[in-house]
Amino acid sequence: MSTSSPTATPSPHTVFYTGFTDDLERRVYEHKHRLLKGFTKKYNCDKLVYHEEFTTAEEALHREKQIKRYRYDWKKTPSIL
Repeated sequence: MSTSSPTATPSPHTVFYTGFTDDLERRVYEHKHRLLKGFTKKYNCDKLVYHEEFTTAEEALHREKQIKRYRYDWKKTPSIL
């Protein structure tokens, strides 16, 4: 099983969303087409800017929680995640 921890943002990159999924392609499609209610629909987060792959959901969830604890300034530079 491949589990991802994606980070998405709207233009001009003022809001960031992070989560985890076992189907990255499906999740990106859902966000692009605004199929699910919630944070990403409200803030139009539909551009994938970064993701990491993990072998277990526990690892992905741990990483998601790490990312959510980072300061906003640090999250503004996803290339250093």
